[in-house]
Amino acid sequence: MSRQHSGHPRMTAVPFRPQASQLVLAQLVLRFTDSLLDFALGLVGGAFGTQLVAAHQLASAFFDATQSFVSLAFHFVFSATHGISPFRKVRVSKVDIRLTDRFAPEFQFFIGKYLYPMNSTGRISTAATRTLHPPRSASTRIMPRVRHRAGEREKTTAFFPESIPMRVSPVLAALLLALPALTAHADEPTPTPDAPQTLVVNSYADDGKDGTLRWAIEQNNQNPGHYRIEIQAVGNAPFVIKPATPLPEIKGPVAIQGTAWKHTGDFIAIDGSAYVQGDAAKACPGAVAGQYGANVRTLSNPGLVLRDTQGVDISGLEVRNFCIGVLLNRAGGNNLHDNRIVANKGGAGILLTGDDGQGNATANTTNNNRIVRNQLIDNGDGLELTRGAAFNLVADNLVRATKATPEASQGVEIMQASDNTLTHNRFENYSDGVQINAGDRNYLGGNVLSGNSIGISVTGSDNLLDGNLIHGNRIGIALRPEAVSHNNRLTANRIWDNSQDIRRCQSGGACIPGQRTGAIVFGVPGPDNVTFVGSRGGGVEPGKATVCAAKGAATADCQQQPNHNQPAPKLRAIAAGRLHGEVSGEPNSRYRVEVFGNAKPTETEAANFLGEVYVSTNGRGVANFSFPLDVKEPNRSFTVTATSPDGATSELSKALPR
Repeated sequence: MSRQHSGHPRMTAVPFRPQASQLVLAQLVLRFTDSLLDFALGLVGGAFGTQLVAAHQLASAFFDATQSFVSLAFHFVFSATHGISPFRKVRVSKVDIRLTDRFAPEFQFFIGKYLYPMNSTGRISTAATRTLHPPRSASTRIMPRVRHRAGEREKTTAFFPESIPMRVSPVLAALLLALPALTAHADEPTPTPDAPQTLVVNSYADDGKDGTLRWAIEQNNQNPGHYRIEIQAVGNAPFVIKPATPLPEIKGPVAIQGTAWKHTGDFIAIDGSAYVQGDAAKACPGAVAGQYGANVRTLSNPGLVLRDTQGVDISGLEVRNFCIGVLLNRAGGNNLHDNRIVANKGGAGILLTGDDGQGNATANTTNNNRIVRNQLIDNGDGLELTRGAAFNLVADNLVRATKATPEASQGVEIMQASDNTLTHNRFENYSDGVQINAGDRNYLGGNVLSGNSIGISVTGSDNLLDGNLIHGNRIGIALRPEAVSHNNRLTANRIWDNSQDIRRCQSGGACIPGQRTGAIVFGVPGPDNVTFVGSRGGGVEPGKATVCAAKGAATADCQQQPNHNQPAPKLRAIAAGRLHGEVSGEPNSRYRVEVFGNAKPTETEAANFLGEVYVSTNGRGVANFSFPLDVKEPNRSFTVTATSPDGATSELSKALPR
């Protein structure tokens, strides 16, 4: 007979031989005997001088013998404590086998009169949960065996499924707990020392000799996890290391620290001007011939490189005058904190990317990095999260451009990257403070954005903008048209004093004539749109897309309006101490209405978040709402937004003065 269950492999039932119980017991005895013979061979090897080989064999045989003994002890102690034969039948309706990732096991299950294998060899291979369902009427006897490999030796461990319903005595529990513990200790690698050796950098030369940064990185890379690198302040400030050629990639785990920062606030600078030379952004070529600068795909001329590694901690450094300050390429679990990243004119000050080398995104490679408490000043892009970068934290950073920046593009660009968190950062004087391009489920909360052409520019889906302070920009939040640009939720953001004449448009921003400005604006064209005005990046061809006039599916040349073009609510009146208005949307749907106030009757933005109210539309898609106003309410004008059940937030309503 055969069975097929959803989510589980096909399992074939094979008749179980009557003498199988005795065979299982015989196998346990033979295994124990074999382990004792291995143990004896280990002793003989030691006597004839092959101590190193013998020691390994002896230790392995010792664990084999101990496991086998525990298996036999378990088998007979269980029988003795319960007054039953070792192979008493147990009725079960489900066997749930769970293993840790430590094993790469193969199972054989004797259940009732059947042997359940997974493949033609009569084995079940699994690294997760497998559930077997024997016939409910069958009386089931179980003796599963776990096989796994360690080195060149095959070990076999008796294993009892955790879901079999029977009483276990304390003695038996102790025996069960001892078995995986023994196996774990036998297979664990040599632990990393608690106190890694310190490699001291006390020479700013770049000749590769002892005490140089190049020497320290090369030493670490020979045995990562056993070192930390401390770069000392040599002489008087400023402290500058100028590599003559690119430094080696850094392999983790390792901590690299400029030691002066903790004591005096001085950074140890790593300066790329000795070999990255040329006309500003043109010195930083892109991956496509003829392209250059901050707004093209590039991995060229980075200062510090973390590639295909993890566990690197960098602090106390100033990284400057490269094309990319710090490159994290398919690198996860790293920590960049308390650094100063300055004047890197190419890709970004810090670039986190899953780029596979051909421009394709890679998943689960550039994850769980922390970029915290850094200063990113006058870089082309302050920071980029691209091509699969996910679950990264960017927090408490200052990201600023000044007039010294030749190509002030984005404070942070998120492109084809999802599930990242940007919180408590400050973004100043860029084309876009933050630009999300085809990114999903990113969270922006508690950031301050000012002096940008656009504070936050968004495409993609299910992004959340929560509690940000957005002021002094040309446009506060721009929801741009794109093939996918919907269900982006805006909540509790304070937006004021925008509509400034900031026409900075380096692959972003808002510079087209007659562009609507203000707090929240739909339909602002991006660089791939034919109407975009500004630089698309060095050597990049103009876009060809247009903005669709109304709802409808996007085509190759027509990008749909963002957030399903959710209509803004209408404010009707202030009466009896309440704000009254109307929401339009999908029929029979529940909408969240957020209410904002402004200090002056002529102000039309969302300076103060006052609260929210929920309403449900009728069959025509219309709902009336009212919101209570405090009798001492200081605000003199009010605006509202509406957010649909799937998270698409509207523009602001027209303001209603009080």
